[in-house]
Amino acid sequence: MNQHWRARRQGRAQSEQVGSGAGEEIAEGHGQESSEREFFLSGAAFPAHAGPYWNKHIKCEATDPDGRRIPTRLGNGELGWNQFSGKHNVRKCALVNIPLRDKVDKLDGANLQYWGWASDRARGRVKIIVKARYARRTDDRRYDAGERQVIGVITAYCKGMRKCPNWVNE
Repeated sequence: MNQHWRARRQGRAQSEQVGSGAGEEIAEGHGQESSEREFFLSGAAFPAHAGPYWNKHIKCEATDPDGRRIPTRLGNGELGWNQFSGKHNVRKCALVNIPLRDKVDKLDGANLQYWGWASDRARGRVKIIVKARYARRTDDRRYDAGERQVIGVITAYCKGMRKCPNWVNE
């Protein structure tokens, strides 16, 4: 998409001249004297706040006891479902939603942390940690959920291990 910008400069030749200091302006690209300059800028126009791509579609959602609606968005490799389902082997909404339906265990501004447990009689139990952001933008402002929306779940994992055991997803 091309955008054309026109800048008019009249009677300011001396103060805005770049280079030799002569009192004349040259029309950009025309090689002739002029009191008017035209500037044409072209290229893709991106908003200044454009961050990395992430899928804002909500995969699952839960409401905590304080009434905060916390979505789990599909996201990308850095946050959301696509990040933790592969990296941490959390592949069921229930593993995320159960801790979210309980009280906030750690609060730091808009950053929330919820703790829950997955248990199996034969295999024991594992602590599930869910980190969420209850704000429109992430701390680093790279991701924006949109007007009147919240980022939601950033990550979920089993404490003390790189990947959750497969049985938690059964």
